[in-house]
Amino acid sequence: MTDESKPITDSTSPNKYQVGPGLGLLLMGIMYLIFWVMPYTIEVFIEDPRWSHNWVYSLIFITIGAAFYQKTVVSRVIALVQATLMPLTASVERLTPL
Repeated sequence: MTDESKPITDSTSPNKYQVGPGLGLLLMGIMYLIFWVMPYTIEVFIEDPRWSHNWVYSLIFITIGAAFYQKTVVSRVIALVQATLMPLTASVERLTPL
């Protein structure tokens, strides 16, 4: 029997749960959230509260990245709803006066 006829085991197949589009979105959301938690951003929030939409962006990125790894209908629907809310938060932010 040759090696070509043997089935591929789990140890030789790549781990699909470590690297993928979800990991990039998770990292981007976490880094974006860390950036907006820094102490110097409090001054920006006090001067202009419209900057608070960046919290929503980071949470949306984190949720969509997590939905890539948890492939259920509920997680996909939540990710879809949040992804459609992302442009709405930007447009509402532009419409609000100072």
